[in-house]
Amino acid sequence: MLEDFVMKPNEDLSYECANCSHPGSESCPLNIESKTAFSDSKKNTLIKKGDVIFKENGNPTGVYVIYDGKVKISKLGEEGKEQIMRFAKSGDFIGYRSVIGEETYHATATALNDVRLCQIPKEDFYGVLRCNAELMQNLLKILAEDLKNAEERILSISQKSVKERIAETLILLHHKFGTKANESIDVKLSRKDISNIAGATIETTIRTLSEFKKHGFIEFDGKQIIVKSIPKLINLANIH
Repeated sequence: MLEDFVMKPNEDLSYECANCSHPGSESCPLNIESKTAFSDSKKNTLIKKGDVIFKENGNPTGVYVIYDGKVKISKLGEEGKEQIMRFAKSGDFIGYRSVIGEETYHATATALNDVRLCQIPKEDFYGVLRCNAELMQNLLKILAEDLKNAEERILSISQKSVKERIAETLILLHHKFGTKANESIDVKLSRKDISNIAGATIETTIRTLSEFKKHGFIEFDGKQIIVKSIPKLINLANIH
């Protein structure tokens, strides 16, 4: 459920778009001109952990920039089984494909923790897009990158073994979210989520992770995963 931000006393939330410099902002297509244009029309919103930002088949009302937080993008497959398509973090731009294509949302965006968002109304987004060639070019680059990643994912699922896919998933998560102080991957995901991303069963995922630990590729800190050797996982995942 989207709601206006409730700011804590003395909390400095510098939401001026022109001053935005969050990690991951290279995946946000907004240039200085468009950030300035959106500064007055955007809405600051807070999404609680587990809440939905937008839902598959819903009608788009705008696009979103993640100011702070982590989001999973997923679709429902056969028999209502969730399939995680990708993740987004601070600085990432989401919901734009459906707005540009004037279609319903292709997937559901769910907050993995408390997420702060900048919501840009659809009409304002269209207005700036029509007269900002750089913004259009940046969006085309992101769409091309999305297409490339989707093609690589299809190839991975169709041609790689389960071990290769799980190793690839750990590399993806490590690269996307980085690590915490204890060197564990900085995102809380269940074994079910990991199996979902890798296209494996939960039982196989648990067994494979235990095997990775046995060989010293990873370690566990409770339910958190610490990657001990990225090169070994890259080799195992058959990534060139």
